[in-house]
Amino acid sequence: ILGYDGAVHGLSVSPDGSVVAGSCYGNSVRVTRLDGAEIANFRGPGCRSRCVAFLADGKRLVAGYDDSTAIVWEIPAK
Repeated sequence: ILGYDGAVHGLSVSPDGSVVAGSCYGNSVRVTRLDGAEIANFRGPGCRSRCVAFLADGKRLVAGYDDSTAIVWEIPAK
């Protein structure tokens, strides 16, 4: 996947199909346009991120981590 370093544990596509989010090796959740241009790179609680999903509004996503933490992230305007 463009611009992702290491393993990607989970992927989600935004409801409008224009953005992808990936939970990457380490505690990173990366949000990009389909061409690979980065929109955001979120850092979690210091453990591995395992899954990610967009909320129905497409403006937020939730990420799950190995320590059972779930964080809702606000996505900056595209």
